[in-house]
Amino acid sequence: MNVKLSKMKILAVAHGLWRGGAQESFLDMLRLLKSKSLDISVVMCDQADFSFVSDIKKLKVATFLAPYRIAATYTDIAIEKFSKLVESSDIIWISDIEYPVALKVKRIRKDHSVIAHIHSYALICPLRTAAYGLLEICMKRCSVQQFIRCKQLLHKHYTESDLSSKPKIMFRQLLDCVKGPIDFMSWSITRSKMNVIDNIDAFVAVSNFVKDLNLTHLPYLSSVPIEVVPNPILIPKLRKNKELLKDNSTILYASGPDLTKGVHIALYTVRELLFEGRKDIMLIMLGSRGNTWIEKTVRKLRIQENVKLLPKLKREEVYILMANCKLVLMPSISPEAFGRVPAEANLLGTPAIVSNRGALPEIIVNGVTGFVTEPSIEAFTRAVNDALSTEWDRQQIISTAEARFNPQRIAEVFLHLFKKFA
Repeated sequence: MNVKLSKMKILAVAHGLWRGGAQESFLDMLRLLKSKSLDISVVMCDQADFSFVSDIKKLKVATFLAPYRIAATYTDIAIEKFSKLVESSDIIWISDIEYPVALKVKRIRKDHSVIAHIHSYALICPLRTAAYGLLEICMKRCSVQQFIRCKQLLHKHYTESDLSSKPKIMFRQLLDCVKGPIDFMSWSITRSKMNVIDNIDAFVAVSNFVKDLNLTHLPYLSSVPIEVVPNPILIPKLRKNKELLKDNSTILYASGPDLTKGVHIALYTVRELLFEGRKDIMLIMLGSRGNTWIEKTVRKLRIQENVKLLPKLKREEVYILMANCKLVLMPSISPEAFGRVPAEANLLGTPAIVSNRGALPEIIVNGVTGFVTEPSIEAFTRAVNDALSTEWDRQQIISTAEARFNPQRIAEVFLHLFKKFA
C-alpha cells in the first residue's frame, strides 16, 4: 500500500493517565503533524488526565475515550471498541506503553502497520526504570531473584533518603519476598502474551541509549526496524522576567519531587554551596510545594532562605523561569530515556547540568550547552560552581540546541517512517 501523505489516516493510541515528558512530546508531535494537514485520531483511556484530553481537543483532533486496565506495567486499552476506526486507518501509532493494543489491532486487521514508541524501559524492566536498586544501570535480563533484590535495594534507598521509616521499609522488603514473584510473573506472562515482536512492525526509540539498552536485553528486537527519533520540543515566544535576570545565581530544578530524578542531590548541593560561601544561591523547585519530604529536608538542611518551592506551573510559566535562570539541574540517578528538561533549557539559551545516566549525555554538549557529571552531591557541587563562574554564550547554546533538536526535521523523519509502512 502506498498512501499519499496528505491522505494518510493515523490512529494514535495514548493512555493520557498522567502528564510526563512522553505525553508532552506526544502533544508536540501532534501539533507538528496537524500542521501538515494529516488526518489524525486519538484513542485514550476513559480516565485520562482532563488537561491532556483538553489540549488534544484544542488541536481539533478527533478524540475517543475507551475503557482500559493496567496489565502488569502496561496500559491495555479496549481499542476493539473502535474496530471501524482501526480498519479505516493506515497507521496505528502506539505513543507510549500501550503495547497490548498491537495484538488487538492485528486481530482486527492483520495487514495493518503498527509503529510503537519506546519512551521507557517497559519492555525490559518490570519497574520501567532499568536501574538496579537505583545504584546502577541494569544490563542483565531480569529474573525473579534479581527483581526481588532490586525492589529491596530500592526500599533501602528510600530509608537512607528519609522518605520512609526503617520499620516500614523492613516490612516492605519482607513483602517483596512474597509479592515480588507474583509481580514478576504477571509482567513476564503479560509481555509474552503481547507477542510484541510479531505484532509491531517498527519501533521509534527516543534516544540511542534507549535503543541500545533494549537490544542488549532483547537481542531478537534487531529483527524489527528501530529508528532513533528524538522527542520534538516546540518552544513558544516568551516575555522576559527582568527581576530574575538581575539574579545571576538562580538555579532551576524542574523534574518534580521524584527520588529517581535526584531531587535530594539538588537540595544537598545547595547546602554545600552555602558552606563554600555562595550565599546568594537560590534554588527554585517546581512541583514541590506541599511535598512533606522535600519541605522536611529543606528544614533539616537549614536552607529555607535559599530554596523556593513552587507548585506545578503552566508550560509557558515554566519556560519563562527556564529562560531567565542561570542554570537548570537534572541530577537523575536512574537512566533517563531522553531528557526533555535540559533540552528545553538549551533551546531557551540556559545551560543545564545533568547526570551521566541514560540518554542525558546525548542531550548536552559538554562544555558548550552545559556540563555532564556523576549523580553525586560532590560532583554536582563542583559542576554548579564551575557553571556559575563560566561566561556562557546563550545564543550559541540556542543555535546548538536548535541544530540538534529541530522539530520540523524530527517530524519529517517520523513521517518518513510512517510513509514506509503505510
